[in-house]
Amino acid sequence: MNSLLVVSNHEASDERIIADLSQSFSVPFKNVQAIYREQLRRLAEGARIRTFLSVLAMRRTRSILRDDKFQKSSRTPR
Repeated sequence: MNSLLVVSNHEASDERIIADLSQSFSVPFKNVQAIYREQLRRLAEGARIRTFLSVLAMRRTRSILRDDKFQKSSRTPR
C-alpha cells in the first residue's frame, strides 16, 4: 500500500475523531485538535506498534475533556 495513502487515511480518521469529540463535548474543534494531537504525540514517542495510537489518543482526549467539563461545571455558581 502506498505510504501517502496510509497517511491520508490516518489524517482523515483523526479529523473525524476530533470533529466527533468536539461536537459531543461542545468544545471548539481547534481546542480538541490541540489536545488530541498532544496525546497522539506523547503516545507515539515510545510506541513500537502504532496500530491503535488513534484509539488510545481518542480515549485520553475524551477523558481530559470529561475532567475539564466536570471542573468547569463544579466551579459554576448556583
